[in-house]
Amino acid sequence: MITLTAFILSAFVCAWFITYNIARPIRNLSVAMERTRSSGWLKKIETKMPNNEIGRLAESYNSMIEYLNELFNRLLENEKNVQKAEIRVLQEQIKPHFLYNTLETISYMAVQENASKAHDALETLGSFYRNFLSKGDREIPLKRELRITQDYLSLQKLRYGDIFEDEYILDDSTLDYMIPKLILQPLVENCIYHGVRLKGEKCVIRITTCMDEGGLHIIVYDSGVGMSPEQIKNVLEASEKDDIKVLSGFGLRGTINRIRYYYDCDNVVQICSEPGEYTEIEIYIPKMRKTKVEGEE
Repeated sequence: MITLTAFILSAFVCAWFITYNIARPIRNLSVAMERTRSSGWLKKIETKMPNNEIGRLAESYNSMIEYLNELFNRLLENEKNVQKAEIRVLQEQIKPHFLYNTLETISYMAVQENASKAHDALETLGSFYRNFLSKGDREIPLKRELRITQDYLSLQKLRYGDIFEDEYILDDSTLDYMIPKLILQPLVENCIYHGVRLKGEKCVIRITTCMDEGGLHIIVYDSGVGMSPEQIKNVLEASEKDDIKVLSGFGLRGTINRIRYYYDCDNVVQICSEPGEYTEIEIYIPKMRKTKVEGEE
């Protein structure tokens, strides 16, 4: 009889222990998780848990929620910065000065030369803006980005004459790779205004593309006045540490910053230069999908 009583008492104690330390905490944890899920927000569990494996599970869950929220906030901030940079690029190219200068040059050609050349120039201007806008696409094939760049350089030749020649060394396997829109045109614009025009002699602007196992490499070279080590350091460090809103201009610094935000990676741009000789900017695009775009040539 005593043994039976002891057995029943032990059973009640075990049931109470299991209920209080395991079943109830698991139910509370499940209810708290379900409440978080149904709210649509990732929130920590505030329910008090015992100091055992269930409690440690709740702590791990809270740590995971904290990490995910930090990651979401980081991704959201990067997305905001990418969008701000893209808007600034569009604003710079839609500003009147470039369009006015180009139209003034075409008007002069129509009066002084012949209608055929003026017509070709207008066709190039239309092609530039058509591809530039790219139907609002954020990513475009490399070959379309090159077309934008070629049209831009052709328009600049109308204005500045033969102060530079543009060359292209392109790996055919790179042409269909998708890249962020408008990362080359700002770089060649930088070549003209801060390298070629200051040289006082005819220069070369060369674009080279190649692939390796890691991804796509795009090299923009100009034989202009070059950059000093201090200038290179200032450009790269400013792009890393300064908020995108306080960067002056959108050209080289803004483009570097935009690529870094886009890929969430600092090691995407390298600059080599010899003052008075050349500047070479290499963009590294992490390996991405290769896409054939319907209707592309």
